[in-house]
Order: sequence, then C-alpha cells, then structure tokens
Amino acid sequence: MNEEIKVLVLTKYDKKGASSRLRSIQYFDGLEANGISIEHSPLFDDIYLENLYSDKKISKAYVFKRYFKRMIKLFSSKGYDLLWIEKELFPWIPFNVEGLLKVLGIKYIVDYDDAIFHNYDQHRLSVVRFLLSCKIPNVMKNAALVTVCNSYLKQKAIDSGAKRVELMPTVVDLDRYKAVSEADNDILTIGWIGTPKTEKYIMELCDVFEKVSQTIDIKVVVIGGRNFHSDKFSYEILPWSEEREIEYLQPIDVGIMPLSDTNWEKGKCGYKLIQYMVCGKPVVASAIGMNCEIVEENKNGYLVSTSQEWIDSFIKLSDSKLRVELGKKARKDVEEKYSLQNTLAKRVKFIKDSFER
Repeated sequence: MNEEIKVLVLTKYDKKGASSRLRSIQYFDGLEANGISIEHSPLFDDIYLENLYSDKKISKAYVFKRYFKRMIKLFSSKGYDLLWIEKELFPWIPFNVEGLLKVLGIKYIVDYDDAIFHNYDQHRLSVVRFLLSCKIPNVMKNAALVTVCNSYLKQKAIDSGAKRVELMPTVVDLDRYKAVSEADNDILTIGWIGTPKTEKYIMELCDVFEKVSQTIDIKVVVIGGRNFHSDKFSYEILPWSEEREIEYLQPIDVGIMPLSDTNWEKGKCGYKLIQYMVCGKPVVASAIGMNCEIVEENKNGYLVSTSQEWIDSFIKLSDSKLRVELGKKARKDVEEKYSLQNTLAKRVKFIKDSFER
C-alpha cells in the first residue's frame, strides 16, 4: 500500500507534557518518513502546564476555550483516515464522544501510559464514580487499537473488551542520549527526575538518605522538583527543561524511582528508569508495576520494598566498579528494548494495520 495515510493526533498536552511528547510527538518525523501524514492538535498548550506546575489558578474560561477548540477540530475528523487519541478526548466529561466517533464510522486508536481510569472508578465522590467509572473502558472497547505501556494497563483494556491491545513501552531517542563514562564524583550522587506533582515520592526517602549519609558521603540531585528540603544531607534542586535534562542526568551515579504501592502506581511506565539507564546509570526502584519488568536484579540495578533495602542498595552502589558493570547492562537494555529506533517500525505497523482493517 503506497497511498498516504492522514492521521489526526489528539494529545492531551503539547511538547512540555512528558506523556504527549514521549508517547506520540517524538514519533512524528519517523511516521512522516513512512508515508503517514500527521496533524497534531493538543487539548492543552504549554501555558497550561506552566501554570499547573507553578500552582497558579487555571481559569474555567481557559479550559472551556480549549475544550471548545477541540470540539471544533473534531468536526473535521471525517477528513482524516484515522484519529490517534491520547487517553480520552475530554477529561471529566461523562459523555462518551469517542463512542459517537464509532457510530459515525470514524476509526480511532487510543494510547495509555497511566491508569487514568482510577481517577474515575476510585474517586472519593460516588457521583463521579457513577457517571465516569465506565468511561475509559468504553473508550477502549470502541477503539480500533489500544496501545499501552505495561501489562496492568493491557489487562484493563482486555477486560474492557478492546478489539486489539498492543504493548508499546515509553522510549528514548538514542540520538539524543549518548552513553557516558562513569561520573567523576567524590561522593555517591543519587539522581531523581520528575515534576512538582510527583516530588512527593522522593521526599518520602529523606529518612533513608539521612541514614545512608551516616555511612557514606552522598548528594541527592532533584531534577524538576521545587519543595525538596533537608538539613541532614547534601542535595541540589535543578529546574527541569527538555534542553538540559540530559546534561543534568549524565553526572549522577545512580538513578532512582520510588513509588507508593497503589493501583495508580501500577499503571506507571517507568520512563525515569529508562532515562537513567540510557545514560549508563544503574537504578534503584520500588518493586511495583512496570519497574519490575525494567529492572533486572543485580544486572542493571536493584528492586526494593523496604527502607533497609533502599539503604543497602545505595551502600552497594558506592562501589564504582559495580556501578560501571550495572550501568553498561542498563544502557544495552535500553538500546535493545526501550529506544525510539527499535519501536518506530512497530508504531508504523500498528497505524497502517488500523487503517486497513
């Protein structure tokens, strides 16, 4: 088939939104090169995320304007061969617009990298659970294809009656992330990358860091956080930016991904781990969800469940030779399983298959 396929990509965010940037936007050039014409239409622009992470109020008028703009865009959807939706078209709206697309004969694929259905089916308000708990299952059921980043989300799609479900890990572009040699640090530098909204996970490790610092010298580098603080050990907060995130990651010795043990975290895709690993860094992560699929114990890092296991892992990784050994395996794992270069062909195939069916 040589004809060009026209795809309207309806992401939640623009480039500053990690999920949108990594799950779809970074594929655009490769898709275009393979005969797939892309038009991108985010629900929210970068201003929305800037305000969200700065705890600034987001007006209802702004949200209404963005929803209205998306609705207008949907009126042109007949002009495309396929829609590619990130999670859902209109968050917190009970009406299933995606089901209407099916009635109108408009094919769509939908992608998930979070267990957003738990925003609805586990909400504290019964009225929200009543109105919205079936929304995401219906979106999945009516899609031509559901792509997900882990087995927890895959099982949800299968249970929802999705016609076709495929695993697509969240990946990095190897051309952006070059392997680096062991960082020349006098102390063990422990790195974390995230947002002010996820900073709570690393703040819960402050007691661990304090105890480790009593045995070895450490420094904690927090990339993208704002509120992290301790007077018990050395730390540094660096502002996140797409342009500088690699520069900030390369000097660390160990990358970490702590998580709470809830159903929401089971839907996480482990992208932090992949970022550390592609830089040749060993990782330490909570033994939850996708982390357990990415981390190979004693090969590219350590999985932990208790405070003592966190402490023991950091003390082990104060050995620079061990860090180099695990870091090399970590980089190799990303090159083989979690790179844009290795998953582009799969994404192209999924889109073309969905168009032809």
